[in-house]
Amino acid sequence: QNADKEAFVIVDPLIPVIAIPSRKVAQKNGIKVAAIVTDLPTLSTNMKERKESKLKEKCLSVYQRIADTDLHSYDYYIPLTESINDGVNIAHKPYCVVEGFADSEDKQISETHENYIMYAGGVYEKYGVKTLVDAFLRLNRQDIDLYIFGEGSYVDELLEVSKKNPRVKYMGCVSSEEVVEYEKRALLLVNPRPTDEKFAKYSFPSKTMEYLLSGTAVVSTRLPGIPDEYWDYMYGFDCHAPQDITLKLSEILDLPREDIIRKGVDGHMFVIENKNNVVMAKKVYQFLSGE
Repeated sequence: QNADKEAFVIVDPLIPVIAIPSRKVAQKNGIKVAAIVTDLPTLSTNMKERKESKLKEKCLSVYQRIADTDLHSYDYYIPLTESINDGVNIAHKPYCVVEGFADSEDKQISETHENYIMYAGGVYEKYGVKTLVDAFLRLNRQDIDLYIFGEGSYVDELLEVSKKNPRVKYMGCVSSEEVVEYEKRALLLVNPRPTDEKFAKYSFPSKTMEYLLSGTAVVSTRLPGIPDEYWDYMYGFDCHAPQDITLKLSEILDLPREDIIRKGVDGHMFVIENKNNVVMAKKVYQFLSGE
């Protein structure tokens, strides 16, 4: 119906059963198609340490092959990071990096910050969660707890650690609304994802935006997928060995409390003003329309 107008179709290529027929029909009718690429298909299925049946492994292999091949067929790309664009946009088509977005309506931040450090996400050793726990246990601070939310293959070991060390608290899987409430009341939010894993250069973890929006101070490993502008509003781990993380956590916690809280407020203001859904939608619109 819109073939004679300036129209675009935007798809998620990680769902090829929808993306591929949508792309083919649109391009057949002269409509340009953009792919929002948040991950590489191979990495999206391999990052989680799940034991699958032989049949499911075969199906995943077919999915990866089809999705990887089709990723090269779009007219425009909207990748999460520059590295993802380098990996999928082999024909050098027009692209626009969008790391994600913050909800423009979520302007409420907490005036109270309790004495706990928090991690929310996949509870996997390869995501750095075990390293974070080891680093926390080295921390000479009895007044601070560590809260961990999520699920993954490291949970069983984490539960054993928490039995011996009550300051390490596994909070399980709860609603996203409850996670956000805990994030807003935390003193510090942590992302310990290693920088030397294959997936690291493609990563702009969604929790980065969520963490900053919460209004609580954030510390993260310096993932190459996080643009430089974000580091004015976050603390960074330059290394990801337990002793290095311990040192950085200690350094942050030794700062005046008001400085830590101010860091969180500044991070919130940065994303709510510059990375909200309205700003990012306008960026995509201007990119596609050539403005």
